Amino acid sequence: NVPNPKEVDLKEPPKVLVLVGLQGSGKSTLAHKLVSLGWERVNQDDLGNRKACELRMEQALKQNKRVVVDRCNFDVQQRKTWFNIAAKY
Repeated sequence: NVPNPKEVDLKEPPKVLVLVGLQGSGKSTLAHKLVSLGWERVNQDDLGNRKACELRMEQALKQNKRVVVDRCNFDVQQRKTWFNIAAKY
């Protein structure tokens, strides 16, 4: 149930931003800037494993926080996990 990008209302900032890119492409730099604006950063290097990232994302969304997923997310299947969690909120 991933929303069609053409149907997303961009009048409000997104609740979740899933970063995609190769190592060293600037994902973490952007994520840290968002953290300074109050976003919750989900990063596997910091949390240890993917399951911990999923749990952190769920906790943050339950608290109505905005979440930036700071991972390579190199294929559709990896990104789909985050979209499915976000769709619950």
